[in-house]
Amino acid sequence: LLSSRSEVRILSRSPLFWSFNMFGLGVLKGTLIGLAGGIVIGLAIKETCKLIDSKKKNTQKTDTNENLADNIN
Repeated sequence: LLSSRSEVRILSRSPLFWSFNMFGLGVLKGTLIGLAGGIVIGLAIKETCKLIDSKKKNTQKTDTNENLADNIN
């Protein structure tokens, strides 16, 4: 029984165990940063599309008004 406890202590302090632990934390951190970045980029693209759409609608309204003015003259 004593040898198995000492093996567990040695395993928990081994550099290989520590590197796997840090690797797991790194993967988790990278995933969170990637998801947050994706959400921010997605929102930026969404806002850009809204601006482009509103500019298209304004241009179409202006063209329609100019056509009506030409028809009146």
